[in-house]
Amino acid sequence: MSDRRGIREAFAPWAGGIAGPLVWWVHQRSVADPLAQDCHNGGVAGRLIWSLILLAVILGAGYLSLQVWRRWPTPEAEPDNRRFIALVSVGIAGVLGLAVFFGMLASVIVPDCYR
Repeated sequence: MSDRRGIREAFAPWAGGIAGPLVWWVHQRSVADPLAQDCHNGGVAGRLIWSLILLAVILGAGYLSLQVWRRWPTPEAEPDNRRFIALVSVGIAGVLGLAVFFGMLASVIVPDCYR
């Protein structure tokens, strides 16, 4: 049990920084690229549902990093890089969450085969 907790504590500050780019890449490869190659690929509902799932993953990872940032002691109490890494990870997850959100909007708003 302690190994699992140690892994979680080691991963939590990095969650947004790892999951953000990874999920954005998956969104690009599974929604944007196939749509550019074949305009009838997946349909609007499929793209919307898949994008919302990926967005939830990014938000969850960013929230996990945010919790580490909030609960970690202040830098004056204990100098540690985990608080800074967690804050940067929250920023990365936020920016790439917006990228996935706007990609989702573009794939839903632009009609199929509009080119």
